[in-house]
Amino acid sequence: MWEVGKLDFHFKVADPYSVKPTHGSLGMGGSMQVHISYNPTVTGSQIQDMVLQYDTGEDVSIELSGNATDANVRLEKTLLKLDTTYITMSTQKSITIHNRSNIVVHYQWKKFATIMEERNTKDMQFMDLEKEEEDEMQAFINQCITDPSKRHEISLITRSYHNQKAAIDDDNMLFSDDIIQLEPMSGEIWPNSSTTITVMFKPTEAKNYTRMTYCDITGRETRLPLKIVGDGLGPKAIFSCDSIDIGNVFVGSRHSYEVILENKGDIPIEYSLIQPDSIFGPLFTFYLTKET
Repeated sequence: MWEVGKLDFHFKVADPYSVKPTHGSLGMGGSMQVHISYNPTVTGSQIQDMVLQYDTGEDVSIELSGNATDANVRLEKTLLKLDTTYITMSTQKSITIHNRSNIVVHYQWKKFATIMEERNTKDMQFMDLEKEEEDEMQAFINQCITDPSKRHEISLITRSYHNQKAAIDDDNMLFSDDIIQLEPMSGEIWPNSSTTITVMFKPTEAKNYTRMTYCDITGRETRLPLKIVGDGLGPKAIFSCDSIDIGNVFVGSRHSYEVILENKGDIPIEYSLIQPDSIFGPLFTFYLTKET
């Protein structure tokens, strides 16, 4: 920009464009450099006017045009099948993120597929917290009516909820799970390079586990989905027989039978004897005689 007389000005521009400085003043014969940034969140062509407003009331429109494309960054696979793992034990596998672009990209593993889902979740959390704060404040006011000396404690309640709201606002909504963990959760990948992510599986129950996580990558409009599945395997214990035919016995006689409980798995088992609650259950007594 060049100016032949002192003049104040400011710029008006909307996303995805920004300008620095946003306002200023130039003396006669002065000039300054203006930086215009383009930060698209969607792919495609985006054209809009940036308005330069002078203090004289004159407006000058400057057309800005940009085109955005997705960076060539891909996951090695979209489905990761983990090895079947005994409960209390852990296994791990890896997955690779490939950056085939010519820029450095930053990645994060997210809970949700879109920014909109994140915003909606935070809005719901804010609403719940505000309702909780409102109820607690009303209860506190009622207490102050009967005990005015408590009024100074209102700042503690206000500060507590302020901190909780700040925590919600600062939450990056990263993927978090007790059973399946990814490491690292975020990082940078240099141009034409790859990085390896370790996926750890620590099942706590003998069941199927399915998790979805989304890799948010700078330079891409959409997040890359990754489905992770794995099975938790419980102890393998079997009795030496499925049933015992006692047959006919004399009243008052006592009979003993041995049944072996064998661990066929690769992890220790914990067991307990539950006394049967049937009509004839009290007539039977079970003892642990030997463990090998």
